[in-house]
Amino acid sequence: MPEEFESNSGKEILWEQRRQEVEKIVDRLGKKIEGEIKEAVAAFRVSDFPTDGSCEGHIRREGEKKHGLPYPWVDICAPAPEGWQESKEKQMEWKKENLVLQQRMEELLSDFYRERETSDETRLGFKHHRPYGNFRLQSSGAETFESEIKKGNVPFEEQQQKLDVFRKEMNDLAEFLKQKYFAE
Repeated sequence: MPEEFESNSGKEILWEQRRQEVEKIVDRLGKKIEGEIKEAVAAFRVSDFPTDGSCEGHIRREGEKKHGLPYPWVDICAPAPEGWQESKEKQMEWKKENLVLQQRMEELLSDFYRERETSDETRLGFKHHRPYGNFRLQSSGAETFESEIKKGNVPFEEQQQKLDVFRKEMNDLAEFLKQKYFAE
């Protein structure tokens, strides 16, 4: 059997294992990872980007209960070292690990966008929201979009269109990571 076939077979097994892991993940409310973000979470995990939260994005009609943000996102975070709460040294170690992940993601995003035409607001980037270097990957215009929705400036149909665009960008990155994984 050719070595390349054996290698790809092993990669396919690992890919499927990561997808199955994603199927089993539940959040603190007992909810599973949502369908529109599962493939991205699996792609990040198989590419050695640990995730610790995600959302497929949600919009709502007037009067409906708010659920989540109106754009997809994935939080990336190295596992916390044992005893990190009591140790400044371990906190710094954790922050360094997360900064390495961020640098790797920046390189992947640079490759992803090298020959890709995408609007600035759709382009994926980071939101830093934790003190230990953890980061959220989301579309650059996502928070402005959310603000405009809150002001009542975006009709429902336009919200749905924008959400679809943001989801497509995240899913295209997932497909890029998948192709890169199988090509290496």
